[in-house]
Amino acid sequence: MEPQVRALCTKHLDSLEGRAEIDAGADYAQFISPGVIATMLGFPEEDEDRFRDFVHLVLDLVDLSPEVRGPMFMPMAEYFDAQIEDHLANPRDDFTSYLLNVEIGGEKLAPEHVRGTMVLTLVAGIDTTWSAIGSAIWHLAQKP
Repeated sequence: MEPQVRALCTKHLDSLEGRAEIDAGADYAQFISPGVIATMLGFPEEDEDRFRDFVHLVLDLVDLSPEVRGPMFMPMAEYFDAQIEDHLANPRDDFTSYLLNVEIGGEKLAPEHVRGTMVLTLVAGIDTTWSAIGSAIWHLAQKP
């Protein structure tokens, strides 16, 4: 995926050109991992903003009661279910189609398992990576 990742990084760096000051975490790092994960999962690039919202929901609102937080997960579940349906109808070479074709003991994974793995990939891949990119940029800025 190196060519796609390089193109994504270049696109977001180019969008910062001419600005006197940037927040490397908020203005750059948080855009890289959603784009990479979207490509891995075979999701539309234009949905990257949704992914940041999903990460916020899963990680930042964890202290809300289940009664309040539970209904907030419905749009995320519906989004992933729609992606699963689309991938079943239009298989492609991506991680989602791979998950839909995996067999364990001759049985394909349940759609709920596929959705859970997709959510885990999205949340874990985005949060850890954008934090690492932001930290690396901060470190390099301190020690050029």
